[in-house]
Amino acid sequence: MNAKLQQQSGSALILALIAALLLMIVSFEVSHASRIEAFIAHNIEIDARLDVACRAGLERGLARLREDRQTTEIDSKNDLWYELFVDTELIEADVAGQEFGVVEESSEYGGDDSERETRLYIETFDESAKYNVYNLLIKDEGERRKRRENFANLIEYFRADSDGDLSYSDGLEIARELESFLDRSDEQPYHEVKKPPTKQERTLLDTFDLLYVRGLGPERMWDYLDEDGETIVPGLWRYLTIWSDLQVNINTAEVPVLTTLFSPAEAQLAERIEEYRVDQAAEKEHEDKRYSETKSFSGEDKTEDPTGGAPFTQINELREKVEGVNQETYNAVSPYLTVQSNVFTILVTAERGHTRRSKLWVVRRTPQGPRILLERPVDFPHFIDSQALEDAEERSLEEQQDN
Repeated sequence: MNAKLQQQSGSALILALIAALLLMIVSFEVSHASRIEAFIAHNIEIDARLDVACRAGLERGLARLREDRQTTEIDSKNDLWYELFVDTELIEADVAGQEFGVVEESSEYGGDDSERETRLYIETFDESAKYNVYNLLIKDEGERRKRRENFANLIEYFRADSDGDLSYSDGLEIARELESFLDRSDEQPYHEVKKPPTKQERTLLDTFDLLYVRGLGPERMWDYLDEDGETIVPGLWRYLTIWSDLQVNINTAEVPVLTTLFSPAEAQLAERIEEYRVDQAAEKEHEDKRYSETKSFSGEDKTEDPTGGAPFTQINELREKVEGVNQETYNAVSPYLTVQSNVFTILVTAERGHTRRSKLWVVRRTPQGPRILLERPVDFPHFIDSQALEDAEERSLEEQQDN
């Protein structure tokens, strides 16, 4: 009898231990699942906050474009929109907090206050400072050959003096591939890439569709850092567009894009345009410094420049102010010149702790207000120039102190 009771007691103990073990496993799984769900919910909340923050950055970028147009209709690198804008005082309670009705408190996922602060980096790119690839589409074969050669100038210049430098012959080859890509149709696709099903004749929905073109892979379309880890080697996304009005703004376009205005024999004129703009910028900086030094004595406010200090206020000034641009050259390039820009890309990066999100919008500025042409996440590598970032942070700090 005693042996039987002992056996039953032993069995009961084993069952109790098994039940306790199962209970521990279930408790652990529930606790683990709760932690995972809390972590996922926290990440979703941060992602939503960053999305709202990016939209707040878009509104600030649009406001800068509206303010600029009220000041002057001429667009140049001296304009407010051109400067990198860094916002270090974005208050989440005013944006994401009100959006979701959340009062943020410290938590094991939230970290300290510095990790809950959101920083905005707002960059605005002038699409008229880029080369519109649709310039390559023209029926006249002689004119198409000239435009192909001009495009090859851009390829030769855009990474000059870097380890990613390309040659003029590389540019001609890429131009031919690009023409084939733009000319594709449902009946004649480009290497199995068909024309998109749209009501328009355009064969591109986004500039980044150019990644399908042979010779324009990610290694050439996107930025990367040079061997020193600091110098930005620019990607072609900074120089190519489908959104402009087929004209180049001579106040904002960089040298590689300016070379597309000229034949290979005249490509050096692009560098002379840049030299003139640099000289004008130095002269303007000198005048501003002299004004700030004398204002304290005179007490007079400086008369506002209606041109915004633009190097060129009319396209015909290119002939007058740049050596080597004769009447014949000017007549050939003038249809493709402008000093007013209407389409811009606003790229906003929101940073919160170690989490970052970037989005871009292509916007057309119209008399009725801005019209968004494209919205997409930034899923490609891009870098902010370290000197531009340092200058922007200094301006932001000065504005905080003034306020």
